[in-house]
Amino acid sequence: MGQVTGWADVDGHGNHHAFLYSDGQMRDLGTLGGAQSEGRAINDAGQVTGWAWTADDGEHAFLYHDGQMQDLATFPNGPSNGLGINNEGQVVGMLAAHAFLYTDGQMLDLNTLISLNRGMTLTAATAINDRGQIVVTDGNHAYLLTPVPIHDEDYTVTNAFSGLVLDDPDSSPDSGKQIIQSPATGNKNQKWHFAQQPDGFYTIQNVASGLFLTYPGAADWEQRVQLQQQTATNDASQLWMVNPVGTSSYVIYNKAGDLVINDPEFSQQPGQGMVLSHVNGGTNQRWFIR
Repeated sequence: MGQVTGWADVDGHGNHHAFLYSDGQMRDLGTLGGAQSEGRAINDAGQVTGWAWTADDGEHAFLYHDGQMQDLATFPNGPSNGLGINNEGQVVGMLAAHAFLYTDGQMLDLNTLISLNRGMTLTAATAINDRGQIVVTDGNHAYLLTPVPIHDEDYTVTNAFSGLVLDDPDSSPDSGKQIIQSPATGNKNQKWHFAQQPDGFYTIQNVASGLFLTYPGAADWEQRVQLQQQTATNDASQLWMVNPVGTSSYVIYNKAGDLVINDPEFSQQPGQGMVLSHVNGGTNQRWFIR
């Protein structure tokens, strides 16, 4: 997209500010009240992370989005720095010599989230991808953190914005039927069996119909396509990457279309047909799998 972040001198005396270069223009991102800031990473939406001084010369990680610089250092005890950001707006970096993940408005110490720390302390997280995988270091070695997968079980899949669940309408046995969202009933047509495949992707099968969530291809002019259930195709159109966002929600990507399951237009209407579309970072593309 030709967007760049970094830092540039602002007064000829060594003070510098983070900038965003986009569409041929350089924008000064300012600070958090102090004299200096630096942009360290940027995503496709032009969101920037880095560090900025506060009015009392504290060095705090920030997230720049929607024209505002947001202070991410929500607890004390040392300087912080944002070092990586993905297209979900998740930020990683270091805070008081601990690696952090900022997601869903929460600042999380990655040392509290890993399943086996081997007595080490993760001191910084330097990058995060759209699958939620994070590169970290303990100061001596680099590691790749991969989110713990969903187990092979039956789940209800609830939209984080609407509170409605994925539903095979009227327990339809029809292949090609569009999936909708509805209030939860606990019935089998709202239960989905997740089965992880050797490549890490999942098939997602409706418990009532036995049919599989499918990307049928042929997106419209808005790059959206119906989310359907179909008979088994044994190809990438029925393979899904389930990426955690924060501590409780997930974004569900299709392997073939590289699109995500989406409640269109942030609809809270029962019966609304679900679609696949490009990532927008909104809660309408996040799902609770329980």
